[in-house]
Amino acid sequence: MQTLIVDGTGRNEQDSKTKYLANRVIEKLNLRDYQTVDLYNTEIPFVTKDIIKSWATPDNDTVALRLLNQFEQSDQIIFIYPTWNWSVPAIVRAYMDLIIISGRTFKYNSQGKSYGCLTDKRVILISTTGGKTYPRVIASILKAQSGDNYMKQVLGTIGITDIVQYGIDNTAYNFNDSSGSFDVKQYQEHVRQFVDKIT
Repeated sequence: MQTLIVDGTGRNEQDSKTKYLANRVIEKLNLRDYQTVDLYNTEIPFVTKDIIKSWATPDNDTVALRLLNQFEQSDQIIFIYPTWNWSVPAIVRAYMDLIIISGRTFKYNSQGKSYGCLTDKRVILISTTGGKTYPRVIASILKAQSGDNYMKQVLGTIGITDIVQYGIDNTAYNFNDSSGSFDVKQYQEHVRQFVDKIT
């Protein structure tokens, strides 16, 4: 199985609670064949009319098409991102805009209903939130705005429904010491217990 890791953190695990969690999850998954796209160290263009034109010519060698081809050729995709302003970072959205393409990763049938073309892929979402949110199960039922719900919606557009979520919420509240400062060791122990439960 070829795995693609899409890293939307822009930081290392010493500076990012999300990246620390992701690294521990990835270690537990014992991946053997994977490549990583660090979105903050990769040219991620916003979709323009020139990029839209390039989609009609698959042999063009553009950054957008290389990222799309890489995504399509992967069996499993792992997305790593923090929750910012009830959604994913803008760079993750920009990346998804390069993947969700009519006529390529989703199409319309004769009744005008869309269907996804990438039904054979598995996705793992690894995320954290700093602030208080609905518990993940309740948020899913209420369809509350969140990075995870956005990702599930857009992935469903391209046919991906095999989605696993690993997330820790309320990191700015749940792991403070008596002085109100973030307790790194407390968080790391929570992550260890969390990851131990992954089968």
